[in-house]
Amino acid sequence: MRSRIRNHIIPLVRDHALREIDASALRAFKAALLTRVEESTAELIWGQLSSLLGSAVDDQRLLRNPMKAKNSVKPPRAIDSKAKAWSREVVDAVRAELQDRYQIAVDLGIGLGLRQGEAFGLAEEDFDFTTGVVHIRRQLRWDIKGRPYFSLPKGRKTREVPLPANLVLRARAHFRRFPSTSCTLPWRNPETPTTALEERQRKPITVELILTSSHGNRICYRSPREVPDGMQGSSSTPEHAGQRHSATRYGHVRQVQGDRPGRARGEHHRVLRGGRRTTAGPAAPTAGVPTEERARARPAVGRALHGAGDQPRLRYSA
Repeated sequence: MRSRIRNHIIPLVRDHALREIDASALRAFKAALLTRVEESTAELIWGQLSSLLGSAVDDQRLLRNPMKAKNSVKPPRAIDSKAKAWSREVVDAVRAELQDRYQIAVDLGIGLGLRQGEAFGLAEEDFDFTTGVVHIRRQLRWDIKGRPYFSLPKGRKTREVPLPANLVLRARAHFRRFPSTSCTLPWRNPETPTTALEERQRKPITVELILTSSHGNRICYRSPREVPDGMQGSSSTPEHAGQRHSATRYGHVRQVQGDRPGRARGEHHRVLRGGRRTTAGPAAPTAGVPTEERARARPAVGRALHGAGDQPRLRYSA
């Protein structure tokens, strides 16, 4: 919600005083909003703006909510579209491109219908092979500052999901090959508690996570906005940030010897985009390069990025 307010509501209404937000201003806001986001997202942002204006009414900053009044401006509506499931070929292709330890994530999404955070927060103890169900009790989340914590699944509802027979085999194989990692994080909110009630509500819990990084740690997410000015690398992703900054801020980065990872990633992206660097210097187009040749280049680039085997050469973890 905060990102939508910061990225869409504030830029479009910042020049208007509260009392100036009328039908004309809302009409202009709607038109500009639909040039920035899809109808489904615009519908959510419209509702959030209405809630903000309603709060202004409660605080007696406005006499009435202009979005609740009868006017000619109708809220944007999402276009109903039928979801289309991935084909078996797509699922197999995506799974095959992942490292072995991450392939179980595809199985959890397809076989159990888990959301990303639910898969990241899943523990081995959540699998009940006797009754053939998986208990969805929590999810792994990050706040706006990138701090991790556990919470209830979306809608604050736990549930039990039937465990398919083929997933039983893959899950047991994954548990044997990649041991679970113990992870202790706050519950509900990563902020430091200020009252006894908050301390009880946010008491950390320990979970044996089945989805871990190549270094055996929990999955880690960092927002590129956290990288200070002057520390940015060649991309907006945090793995391209300066290693000195990463080592001092996070304290858990394996140093990379040899070639710079940013250069290797540049080669990788260049191959995927249809351009390649030659030994003579600048990138050369690959319009005439067969698809098979570009496909063979990807594993080689992957080895340059991650080293031999399953261990990446640079990985952020907790």
